[in-house]
Amino acid sequence: MLYDGFRLILNIFAISWAKQVARNRKFDRSSITHRNLSWLCSAFRRFIKKLCAKYERTNERTNERTKYLDIGGGNGYLINLVKANFNVESFTCDYTDKLMEIKGQKVDLVDLNQGRLPYDSDTFDLITMTEVIEHLENHRELLKEISRVLKEGGLLVMSTPNILNIKSRIRFFLYGFWNLFGPMHTKNSDLHSTGGHINPIHYFYIVHSAMDASLEEVTWGVDKIQKSSLFSALLFLPIIKIAFPFYIRKERRKYGTIDKHNLQYVKAINSIKMLLGRTLVVSFKKHHKVV
Repeated sequence: MLYDGFRLILNIFAISWAKQVARNRKFDRSSITHRNLSWLCSAFRRFIKKLCAKYERTNERTNERTKYLDIGGGNGYLINLVKANFNVESFTCDYTDKLMEIKGQKVDLVDLNQGRLPYDSDTFDLITMTEVIEHLENHRELLKEISRVLKEGGLLVMSTPNILNIKSRIRFFLYGFWNLFGPMHTKNSDLHSTGGHINPIHYFYIVHSAMDASLEEVTWGVDKIQKSSLFSALLFLPIIKIAFPFYIRKERRKYGTIDKHNLQYVKAINSIKMLLGRTLVVSFKKHHKVV
């Protein structure tokens, strides 16, 4: 009887999550506007102002404009945001140029799953990539390409859905899919909608991929704290805090997969900010030229 009741509760949760997926899948990247991108603006504004101010000071002395690339530029809203804060020469690439709303802004057409970025090595001071990596088949190759076209000392700032937040973890436990990564129609994946979310990648693996591409000095944050997750966090946080050290010790002693170099990134995945944050924003700095 208790088992049947528990199973009924799980089924109810699963149905509710399925309905939420159906609502989420209506989101279309081609329809991004000032209103529905405002949630990410504050996060990028903080990151970009904090990380890029030195380029403005350098450029004032050298009379050079910061070269800026937005990968997956869409309608150009983020480009306008960066231009409003910095003296930049903007470039963008995407799978189509039909979405761009900035007059005179050239869009270089590129299939990010195939081949190289259409730019020379060591070209850009700043690269942004918002809500793109989750659409890609091979994000590691793209990060290597980004590292190639980024100048030494240049910055990459990127965002992706935070699948490690507590709501996403509960959803995965009950339904089998992370937030914004629901069931997909076979042989019919729309690249610019949540139906094209094919790569649920969390913070640690983003960092690991970037470091393999010579992108270091990791800084991360979230666009906003989900107040609706506070109750769930109160329920599960004590369990996480008890279990997490156990698994770290096990990984260290039995498998040897955790060391002083990656421990801080492992610990970050269960931080309060990660558990409550909606969208993950991560930045990296290129330290040396990629051969």
